[in-house]
Amino acid sequence: MKKNIILTLLFFSFIIFISSCVEVKFEQPQPAGIEADKIFPVDLQGTYIDENNDTLIINDVTYRFGNGKTIFGGGGELSENLILKKYKKYYFLSEKNDSLWNIIVVKLNNKKDLKVFMIDGENKEKIEELKKITNVKEKYKNKGEIDYYIINPDKKELRKILRKEILTEVGTFNKIL
Repeated sequence: MKKNIILTLLFFSFIIFISSCVEVKFEQPQPAGIEADKIFPVDLQGTYIDENNDTLIINDVTYRFGNGKTIFGGGGELSENLILKKYKKYYFLSEKNDSLWNIIVVKLNNKKDLKVFMIDGENKEKIEELKKITNVKEKYKNKGEIDYYIINPDKKELRKILRKEILTEVGTFNKIL
């Protein structure tokens, strides 16, 4: 019982942290102009664990994320609202949230580790670099603070984003099965 309360508090702390961060959202699934995969490639399928002992399980059309015992971070099934695309050495998982898309970028490293990347909307230097590459719209909260950014890069701009290392690594998952 006590462990469940602690896990619940950790989960809500994580949600508050995520919601307080400035996100970069996309107008369409990425990369634009590339057909979506119907399944997660066999190379990505498996069970992974990160440095916090959080577990990521990827099957043919679904993924789940949690602490090993409880799936708390979520998951999903590939659909019209959860789209996987491959571009160069990167996989782009685009999830529709209202009319915009949240993007997680994954790179398979040594055929066993997944490096996870996002654009850090809190990093002012990276946002300034991003503005040099593509049009960046700013959406504000009621108090005049930036709530989130919206971008819609074409493939050429996306290549520049990848090359300029605007993506920030947010974690690594090591394959265990």
